[in-house]
Amino acid sequence: MLLVDQILFVPIILALYVTLRRVDESLVLLGTVGGLLGAVLLMVSREATLSLPALSDQYALAADDAQRATTLAAGQTLLATFNGTSFSIGYALVGLSGLLITSVMLRSSAFSKATASCGIATYALAVVPPTVGAAGVILSLVSLLPLVPFLLLLARRFFQLAADSRGAPRYA
Repeated sequence: MLLVDQILFVPIILALYVTLRRVDESLVLLGTVGGLLGAVLLMVSREATLSLPALSDQYALAADDAQRATTLAAGQTLLATFNGTSFSIGYALVGLSGLLITSVMLRSSAFSKATASCGIATYALAVVPPTVGAAGVILSLVSLLPLVPFLLLLARRFFQLAADSRGAPRYA
């Protein structure tokens, strides 16, 4: 699921860059590059998602204990990668980059204060990766609460901006 989320995040962050670059280009560029780098790190860390089922099949078909031990070691390595450094750094980087972009959004006339505030709340809670323990898990789950209205408000505003640029009627 995180893999799909990050793939969908890429066009959103690029659209935010295009929309906000005139407000504070350096901060928005820094946030965009950091967000894209964080998304790549998160995608790379999901390698285990696609590899573990194949390893599971190999383990089930193993003819002896040595083959099972080798497959088990490979699986443990993948799990370490799954929740390892690239995941933690990518998660924190996306949170920090989101804070940069939503702070610029707050100063922009292109987005409402409600949209920017929901984004700031989301990304402030998403700076601590869930891999640091119970506090990280709780913060990551709580960050989902403002994420839903943030994405809905963002989508609505992007549709409005697209309609304005074409001269079409606005979405209410």
